[in-house]
Amino acid sequence: MLNVKLLGHTSISYKNENLTNDLGKKTIALLFLLIVNEGKYITKDKLAVYLWPESNEESSKYNVRYNLWMLNKIIPEDKNGNELIITDVNSCTLNKEYSLNCDLLSIMKCEYENAKIEELSEIVDKAFSGDVMEGWFFNKCYDFNELILMYRMQIENKQMKILKSLSRKYYEKEQFNKALAVLKKAEQFDPNNETTAIWTLKTYSALGERVAGINYYKIFESRLWKDLNIMPNDELQSLYENLFDTNLPYDIAENPEEKTQPSRSVTLYGFGISSIEWSLISCIIDSICDIIPETLLAKIDPHIISELGFINKKIIIGYNDISNSNVTTTDNIPHIRIMQDFSSLLDIIEEKCKINIEIEAFNDSDRLSRDVINYIEKVHKEINIIK
Repeated sequence: MLNVKLLGHTSISYKNENLTNDLGKKTIALLFLLIVNEGKYITKDKLAVYLWPESNEESSKYNVRYNLWMLNKIIPEDKNGNELIITDVNSCTLNKEYSLNCDLLSIMKCEYENAKIEELSEIVDKAFSGDVMEGWFFNKCYDFNELILMYRMQIENKQMKILKSLSRKYYEKEQFNKALAVLKKAEQFDPNNETTAIWTLKTYSALGERVAGINYYKIFESRLWKDLNIMPNDELQSLYENLFDTNLPYDIAENPEEKTQPSRSVTLYGFGISSIEWSLISCIIDSICDIIPETLLAKIDPHIISELGFINKKIIIGYNDISNSNVTTTDNIPHIRIMQDFSSLLDIIEEKCKINIEIEAFNDSDRLSRDVINYIEKVHKEINIIK
């Protein structure tokens, strides 16, 4: 059987004998044009326009005839005696009866929705090896070069559909590791595809690999913001929050109406400087910013963010980055409001987990921060404060 590889490094072989070096570049390019025409006749004039646009009519017609003859001469008849190419006076086509295996054709003809897993898996393993006619370019053959680019985009789009279909089929059969491997290949084609990211998070969740899922989301979120200046869609954020809620050190009641005590804890750290107002509380807010899920941070009342931003800019910067907002702060926020805002922030975290606050050299901290911590001890009985 004739094997034609047109993705990645181009090669042509017959019964394991490599014929690539026996064929000229234009001869292989002509074979490519016949293959993508999918068994339909193509005029010799059109082939000439693609490959010999600068030649006069007589020369271009000769070039077409010669290269067609070379293809039939170098590539043997198949086991049934069929020649590869059928020609008439003005046109030519690939012989539909000829036994031909081509990676490009296998992708073009793939009916991925109805195909079996084994068929899709074989196509992915054998035919996903690079771009269409990778590295090929002919000087002044503008139509041919544009055609290659068009097929590269079309085939890449088809490859994505095949990968998505295969990953779904693996997922439905609960072959989650295989589904994840296919999704990783899909990510190579389109790193910012949110549908791929959604199914990747679902698969990590199904595998119970929540930490890996959280890390994947963070990388995806960062890349999406860097490349497109947008945040992941609502479904992705919800999946991430579910992963995070399950993996972080707290438990959530199955019935949200039931008020259960979180079974695990998180530890915040802080220290202050006596001569700098709010230094201890600002340090604790830094610790909160490092552990709080971004989806949770984005849900905090922007007025709380704005007022706490008076003593700690990090919480404003983080909030604005993930919510695409422009929250700012003002000067001279009353001390009582900062205390109430800090208390509200701890309330939000307490809904998810027990809180420990470890403070270094509490008595050496600024007076305002010490007063707020003393207030927190009285109103947040569940918080364990170690001074």
